[in-house]
Amino acid sequence: MTQSQRYTDTSLEKVLHKATEELKVPKEQLEYKVVEDKKGLMGLGNKITAEVWVKEITIAGSAAIRDGKLIISPPGPGGLKARIKPGAKMQVHLNGEEITGVVEVSPEDDIQIELQHQEPQTDFEIVLSEDKMEALLKVKKTNGFEYKLEDCEPKEILEIKAVLAQEIEPGYLPIEEVVQELQRKKIVYGVDAMAINEALGTKGSKEFVIAKGKKGKYPVDETVEYHFAMECEHCIQDENARVDHRERTKIPTVTPGDLLATKTPPKLGEEGMDVTGKVWTPPMPKTVDLKPGKGVQLQDGGIKAVATIDGKPELKGKMLTVVPIYQVGSVDLDSGNITFNGTVIVQRNVEEGMKVTAKDGVEVNGSVNNATVMAGSSVVINKNVFASKVSVGGETVIYQSIHQHIKDLPVIFSQMQQKAKIAREALLKKKGEDVSEGYIIVLMLEKMYPQVQKSVLSLQKTLESESYQIEEQVEKVVEILKQSLLGLGPSKLNFATLRKIGKTVDQALFILEELRANTSDITASYVQNSVIKASGNVFITGKGCYNSKINSGGQVTFTGRPGVFRGGEIYANGDVIVGEIGTPSGTMTSITVPKDAKIKANKIYPNVVITVGKFSEKIQNFYGNFEAWVSERGLETVKLKEK
Repeated sequence: MTQSQRYTDTSLEKVLHKATEELKVPKEQLEYKVVEDKKGLMGLGNKITAEVWVKEITIAGSAAIRDGKLIISPPGPGGLKARIKPGAKMQVHLNGEEITGVVEVSPEDDIQIELQHQEPQTDFEIVLSEDKMEALLKVKKTNGFEYKLEDCEPKEILEIKAVLAQEIEPGYLPIEEVVQELQRKKIVYGVDAMAINEALGTKGSKEFVIAKGKKGKYPVDETVEYHFAMECEHCIQDENARVDHRERTKIPTVTPGDLLATKTPPKLGEEGMDVTGKVWTPPMPKTVDLKPGKGVQLQDGGIKAVATIDGKPELKGKMLTVVPIYQVGSVDLDSGNITFNGTVIVQRNVEEGMKVTAKDGVEVNGSVNNATVMAGSSVVINKNVFASKVSVGGETVIYQSIHQHIKDLPVIFSQMQQKAKIAREALLKKKGEDVSEGYIIVLMLEKMYPQVQKSVLSLQKTLESESYQIEEQVEKVVEILKQSLLGLGPSKLNFATLRKIGKTVDQALFILEELRANTSDITASYVQNSVIKASGNVFITGKGCYNSKINSGGQVTFTGRPGVFRGGEIYANGDVIVGEIGTPSGTMTSITVPKDAKIKANKIYPNVVITVGKFSEKIQNFYGNFEAWVSERGLETVKLKEK
C-alpha cells in the first residue's frame, strides 16, 4: 500500500476530485477510507474527511503474434503468466508436449507451432459401364491451401489463429498413369485420344467418356398384321350416338381379293464389340408361320394373304381361313340383324322386325316371322313364312322386273307410229281441224295402249321400294320413260322422239338380258301375307301360300299337298304349277306368265284371273285338271268342269 493523504470537503465526490488533481492519477486507480463525516443542518455545513492513496498495480504477462511469430512477455511483480490456446489447422507443442487447450507460457518455454497445410491433389478413376460398352474417366482435382499465423496485439489469453496465405492449384493428370490404368482394365477398343487429352488438361473435377464400344443391333422379328376384326363388333351407334339394337352386331366379312394379312419380313441384327474387344453376336430373328387355309391364298412370295372366296375371315392357331358359312341360333334382338358376305344358316327362327342379308344363300331351319330375308343365291325356309319379305337374286330380281315392265314397249311404240296416220285422219274428220302428234299420242295411250302407263307406274313403285343401285344406262332409260310417259310428258312428245325412245329401250333390253341371267331359287314350306321375290324358281313344299305376292324369274311350283295358292298374285317368267288356285268363296287371285309358259292346277276356283302373254281370262266356274297356254290361235285351256 502506498502512503495515504487526507482530503476534506463537503462531499466524497469533491474529496476524490481533489485527490486526482493532486496525485495526477485517474479516479479508478484511487482507493480511500472515510475518517470523518459530519452532517450539517438541512445539508448546510456538511464536512467529510477521507484518507486517499494510489492502488498498487500488478502487471500480467502477455502473448502476441507479430509478423507470423509468437512473442511472450513476462508478467510484472505478482502478475499472472500469459496464456495461449491453439486454434484450428495447427499443432502446438509446449516443451515437447502437444497442447490442445489454454495453457500458461513464459518466454523461457519452448513453443513449436506447426501449421497444417493442405497439399493439392489430382486423382482419377476409370469406370466401365455394366455392359462394357463405355469407359468413363473420372477426374477429381483438389486445390492445396497454405496457411500463416494471424498477427494479434498482446493479450493475456491469446488464441492462436491460422489464416489462408495462398491457394495452390493441382498439377496435370499424368498420362503415363492413365495409360497404365487403361491397360490394367484391358480397354483396347474405341479409345478416344482427344477425350483423354481434354481430361489431362482439365482444371476442375469432371467426367470424360474416353472409350466407346460398337453397339450391336438386336434383330427385328418377323410379324404379321391382320387387316380384319377378329371378333364381331357389337352395339353400333348411329350418328346421334343412339344404339340400334337390331344393328348391334357387325360380322367381319371379306370378298375375293381382299387383303387379309401382311407379313413384315425379319431383319438380321448387327454384331457389336465392347471396349475390351469382346464381340457381341445378336440372336437370330424369330419367324412367323402364315398358313393359308380354305379360301385364302398367299401372294408376293408369302408376304400377303388374300381372300379367294366370300365369307368370314378366321384365325385358328396359325391357320388363316375364310369361312363361307355363318351360323346363328335365332335372329332376334340378342343376335341383332345379320349381314354376311357368304351363306347364313339360321338354326331356329328369324323373329319379328329382324333382317338377314347374305351375299350367297340363306337357310332357315325354323320360320320367318314378320321379318326380312335377302340373299344373293338360294333361300331355303324349312318351316313357315309369316308377314315377311323374302328376296333372292339381289339386283337380278330388279333387272327381271324392269325387263318384264319394258319388254313390250318397242313393239307398242312401233304400232303407235304405224297407226298414227289413220288416227290423225279420223280426228281431222271428227274435229274438222288438224291436231298435234302429242295429242294423238295421249289419246292412243289412253284408249289403245293403257298398259304402257300402267307398266311405267308399276316400275316406278317397284324401284322406289328397293334400295339396290342399278346399272347406270338402265337407270337412265327408266328415268326417260317416267318423264316421257307419265303426267304431261306424252303431250309434249312426237313420233320421232317416240321412235328414239323405242331404240333406247331396245338397247336397255339387250343389257338386261345379261343382267337378269343370274337366277336363284326360293324354297319355303308355307307362306302367308308375305312378299316372295326370286330371280329363279320358287318352290312351295308344304300346305301352300295365302294372301301373298310371288314374283319369280323362273317357274313357281307347289309340290306339297294340297299345294294351294289362295289370294294374292303370282308373276312368273316360267310355268306355274299349283295344286289349287283361288278359294270356293271367290277370293281375288291372279297368275301371270309369259306367252311361252303354262299355268297348271289340279283345281281352280271362280274369280281367278290368269294371264298368259297378252291374253287374260277370268275364271267363272270351278274346274279340275286346269291348264292354260298360248298357241297361234290365242289363249287355250284344258279344264274339266266339275259339278
